[in-house]
Amino acid sequence: MTCTHCGDDAITMSYTLRCTPAGRDARVIELHLCTDCLRSLCTEDDIELVEDSQFVTA
Repeated sequence: MTCTHCGDDAITMSYTLRCTPAGRDARVIELHLCTDCLRSLCTEDDIELVEDSQFVTA
């Protein structure tokens, strides 16, 4: 499946992330992410991993 962040056709997993931008309400979103994008997003101060799911292959 395609990574919903970078668009690469890679091995992805479904992840639930919580986004808490400054001054706004938190949002919980589910994305299919490759490993690189998951690492990149989780280094952001306003994003945290809530849950991960099963592997989805390209």
